[in-house]
Amino acid sequence: MFSAVPTVTNTNNNTIIFQQQALPNTFKNTPYLCPDYQIPTHLKQFKPLHPCTSGLTMMTLDRVPSRRSAENGHFYCGRYNMYNVPNCDGCCGPTNGPNCQACRRADDMVGRGTATLNLDQVYCWYSCETHSFYCNRNVLYNVPNCDGYCGPTNGPNCNACRGLDELKRNGYIQIDEATGVVSHYSFSANHFYCGRAVMQRSNLCDGYCGPTDGPQCNLCANTELRLRNYRPPQPVSPLILVQRFQEIFYQVTQQQNVWLQQQLAQMGYNPNWVVSSIRDSLHYQVQQACLQQQIPFNEVEFQRHWINGSMSIDNSKHSTSSRITFFHFL
Repeated sequence: MFSAVPTVTNTNNNTIIFQQQALPNTFKNTPYLCPDYQIPTHLKQFKPLHPCTSGLTMMTLDRVPSRRSAENGHFYCGRYNMYNVPNCDGCCGPTNGPNCQACRRADDMVGRGTATLNLDQVYCWYSCETHSFYCNRNVLYNVPNCDGYCGPTNGPNCNACRGLDELKRNGYIQIDEATGVVSHYSFSANHFYCGRAVMQRSNLCDGYCGPTDGPQCNLCANTELRLRNYRPPQPVSPLILVQRFQEIFYQVTQQQNVWLQQQLAQMGYNPNWVVSSIRDSLHYQVQQACLQQQIPFNEVEFQRHWINGSMSIDNSKHSTSSRITFFHFL
């Protein structure tokens, strides 16, 4: 499917290194990605460590460092917070055994691929609230409106996490909307990898998707295929946008015809209130219709159509009632 051929190299310690040989039609020419020469060198040289690397750290939500054990791959914080747990001395780890709830959450985030390594090789996560990465470390000093911590869900973030933000803005980090899996672009292998243990083990694969080279999982392959087929949207002329807005305006007024007729029946009671109510309702309905059809709302055009087609009240003949001519398009 992709223009890369995996090869295997046996080193002196009999470990397997996966390499991708990119062919000329590289993925770097995809319109979705920012040209790599505009990316700072330290970001292009960044390579996440393998998930099996021991000693990787994640700050839990209660702001306690939790480290990955080399024995079983679980996270442990070393706190004595395990009570009434069978076959446990009450301590979370520090290298094996049961782990606490906060460390189990770290295991889950890494296993699902929603946590990734930042430039300092510390696990961080993506916040949908601010669309930024946070690692929850106390590394921010003398920053206004900040308690010193990077996140965990909003506020300023550290330099290591801001590097991931820049890669994401340029398209070199992709986040799956359905699962929240974070995929990194490998400048050396010219592919996306998420680092999850979802691959079938074989002589060519250690069971992990990447994280810097080797075979891909289905999610990363589909992400890459989607980006390869991406075409930037063509600009739309202002005249066409005005015509589409006019169509939406007339469509909404036709849909609200019955309601408008009911409101007109009350015109003799309070004309000014009814006029304001009708305008506010149409304003909201047209805004929602424009949002659904991805057309920018044009306040000037709305006011122009409202003035041209709105009601005229003539109180010359009757002091208590009004003679009304309503929208010409009803």
